[in-house]
Amino acid sequence: MFPANGSVLSHLLIRCNQCIVQLMKWRMFDRMDFKTVLCGEEDIGRIVSAFHLQYCTKGNKSYYESSEYGKFDGIHLKIEGRTLKVVCSVQKIFSKYARGNRLDNSGSFTVSEGRAALSLLFDSIGIDVSCVTVTYFEIGLNMKMSRDPSEYIKRVMSTDDAREMYADADYKKDRQKTTEKDKDKRKVLKIYDKSFEYRQKGKTVDDNILRLETVYRRQKVPLRDFFDEAYISRLTNQFFRDWYNISFPRTIVCESGTKSSQMERAQRIMTVGRDKYMEENRDNLRDGRITPKQYRVNREYAQMWDTHKKRFKIVPSIEETEYKKRFKNLFFRMIE
Repeated sequence: MFPANGSVLSHLLIRCNQCIVQLMKWRMFDRMDFKTVLCGEEDIGRIVSAFHLQYCTKGNKSYYESSEYGKFDGIHLKIEGRTLKVVCSVQKIFSKYARGNRLDNSGSFTVSEGRAALSLLFDSIGIDVSCVTVTYFEIGLNMKMSRDPSEYIKRVMSTDDAREMYADADYKKDRQKTTEKDKDKRKVLKIYDKSFEYRQKGKTVDDNILRLETVYRRQKVPLRDFFDEAYISRLTNQFFRDWYNISFPRTIVCESGTKSSQMERAQRIMTVGRDKYMEENRDNLRDGRITPKQYRVNREYAQMWDTHKKRFKIVPSIEETEYKKRFKNLFFRMIE
């Protein structure tokens, strides 16, 4: 909860409007986690009192933490020793305290708005942002699609660097996919049905909102550097590469008279590449899955691929075509 200071909200609105006007627009941010070391008991007492933190114990450890009421303000604070941890949805904070709306992260949001929201947040806590470290953050984009988001999610296969996108077993079928997200992964890509998620929570939202999200975990980025133009540029460029180059299944069209066996070889080469295809054939021969004659035929076909490939054409699906067009247009519109 923000401190009960009559000038706080008006201060937030004024500062936020100044930031929106002055700062360039970039990319959408959502949840962020922060850590900082407090100066002493006076700082701890002030924050505990202002934000109504509860005293908690677990085993031989004691700490202060936000109550369930903190969910209504979109901020979770925890003080353990002299370390303050802050977890919040930056977009929800901006939506509620700058725009005067409910806590909401379904619409568009830019880095300039994110920077404004964080300045307001740490001003309200009374913490110098130069002492704050970002330990976790999500960067993402909401896209309004023409079809149900599940039509796109179920077709997504892998990332540009060959990381597979897996159906998330915690969600209904074709509502969310992610890359591997075990504790050792510091970066996770996630695509999900934002409209479905909101309706499950009883919230009102537009139809067919597809959410793309990159999660960065176990980070140690000084907040003063986080919104540096060069750092943001690297993040946004990587976000574009990751999500524009996501792979979808494609249809291979061939000239009339092409044999089914040639079609199968062509499809595999066009899917995994010639080198990988040759490696698979060597493995299949070694393991006895194909005969030496089949191996020779496949090898010769791959060696002559530059000639054979003229007879085939890859046709992207309707879903891939729309996804890439909308993503590219929205991405470049938001960084203008």
